[in-house]
Amino acid sequence: MITRKQYRSAKDTVQYFDKSLAQADYHTQDGLIIGTWNGQAAERLNLSKQVHRDDFEKLCNNIHPDTDERLTSRTVKNRTVAEDWTFSVPKSVSIQHAITGDEDIIKAMEGAVKDTMTEIERDTETRVRKDGVYENRKTGNLVWAAYTHDDSRPVEREINGKKVHLPDPQLHQHVVIMNATFDEQESEWKAVQFRNMVASIPYYREVFGSRLAGRLQECGYKLERSAQNFEIAGYSRSTIEKFSNRTALIEEIAKEKGITDAAAKAELGAKTRTNKRKGLNGEQLQQFRLSQLDEQELAVIRNAKSIADAGEKKKDVEAAREAVDFAIEHGLARKSVVDHRELVKHALKKGKVSTTKEEIEFAIAGHEKLRSRETETGRIYTNVEAHIEEKKLIAEARIGKGKHRPINPDYEIKNNSLSEEQTKVVKHILNSTDFITMVNARAGTGKTWSMKEVYQGAKEAGKPFSAFAPSSEASRRVQREDGFEDATTIAELLVNEKRQAEIQNGIIWIDEAGMVGNATLNRTINLAKKHNARILLTGDTRQHNSVERGDAMRILEKYGQIQAATITKNYRQKSEKYREAVEALSKGKMEDGYTQLDRMGAIK
Repeated sequence: MITRKQYRSAKDTVQYFDKSLAQADYHTQDGLIIGTWNGQAAERLNLSKQVHRDDFEKLCNNIHPDTDERLTSRTVKNRTVAEDWTFSVPKSVSIQHAITGDEDIIKAMEGAVKDTMTEIERDTETRVRKDGVYENRKTGNLVWAAYTHDDSRPVEREINGKKVHLPDPQLHQHVVIMNATFDEQESEWKAVQFRNMVASIPYYREVFGSRLAGRLQECGYKLERSAQNFEIAGYSRSTIEKFSNRTALIEEIAKEKGITDAAAKAELGAKTRTNKRKGLNGEQLQQFRLSQLDEQELAVIRNAKSIADAGEKKKDVEAAREAVDFAIEHGLARKSVVDHRELVKHALKKGKVSTTKEEIEFAIAGHEKLRSRETETGRIYTNVEAHIEEKKLIAEARIGKGKHRPINPDYEIKNNSLSEEQTKVVKHILNSTDFITMVNARAGTGKTWSMKEVYQGAKEAGKPFSAFAPSSEASRRVQREDGFEDATTIAELLVNEKRQAEIQNGIIWIDEAGMVGNATLNRTINLAKKHNARILLTGDTRQHNSVERGDAMRILEKYGQIQAATITKNYRQKSEKYREAVEALSKGKMEDGYTQLDRMGAIK
């Protein structure tokens, strides 16, 4: 597990050092933890291995610890001073260490953290904002302070009628990443661009878990997968819950406040801290923890580590392959393309106990179901199935061009209130000779009025016109309210033979087509060909993405050689300023749109 907190005040960061980082444990006030400096940037700054408070304070205040000069070129107000990334082990591992004091567990955790931080360091970037250049540049160096703790924040408990504040066993390491990296190309210290590092935390989390699992198994611990991570084999849920009082407290408070989001719960945890200690010293705490365990639980702890199993990591010839198959199934279930890290992340979720990151990457490289190519941001993958779906979609659109007679080329528009743009769209559809016809209509442009006219044109030509949409909201409510009483979902069309008979020799109109995936549209295409029907797609690819794999309408728009008609003028918003704001948003001009809305007083 990796959690993150950002510090924007030098004073608060130094206070955090004094009150939390350097304290030996949350349950005692004796002694201090000795932190260590790490990273290539720490070497360049000539920092000693041990973290001294004055060096830490100087870095927090953007001062070079060796020269006492300003470190980076700018010290702006509210700047990011540092980020605290906390690497935590599974609860059973914390309990095992708390009861047995096995130093191999500490070494396994610290080694896994160091390996993961080395990879994070290689990814380090800084901003480049000179001479019209607006990009990020990799620097590959960081400076971070590492502090190991073995307990959680205390929780109030009652023992023998006396209230005491007791911590749970929770082995973790704080990695405080200072906001400074050296840019070799510009030969100066600069601020770290944390954005991509933070976005990659889900990947780093799985990498850390895999490395920790591997090191623990090398020490002789047998592990088993849990729902989200892994635990030491044999540990029961009841044992884990005995030492999860802080988690239970946060869950209780979250329930009272109606909080369900994981990130919000983590923030809640930070706000419910206490440093109080009443009644128990370290030895008494250990005795209390032992008293919570029955003989069966103690036996599991005594037998958890086997010297005979040391170095014998659980091996399964097919483990890496199975993990990658799982990653393909889940990572590419709703996407046509995933990047390398996302694929590795999904694979590690499945195989972190039975395989390694390196074995997974080897399996990815040789997997016959994957197709890949290198991009500016790294290697991306698709699978053969998704590749075939996309190629079929494009081929059907291209082959179907000009293969049909116009629907009703002589139709005379009945609704004189249609705009010139709306009229052109109606004529475009009724004169189309293509198997697939598209209209890109933005929100509020009066698309429905155009479709009603198309319906009349098709009806006069003796062609059935059936309305469908990806969701029941769009079909059974919106389309039906707009006058298409028999509108239903594409899903129903694909399984309902009565509906299928109704499309014979007709037009299949799919609204909100930007939400349709490749597989669904391909099935609809097969059905249309079977019943000699044609397909009309309307939607806004800027507004909607498909839920399932592949943005079919966007792909057809870009690669299908289909000339889409477009409706852009907004008629829904009566206020001119409101209409301008909505039009700006529909074109992707977010700042302009929200600025206009703010000026109108529409944002509260």
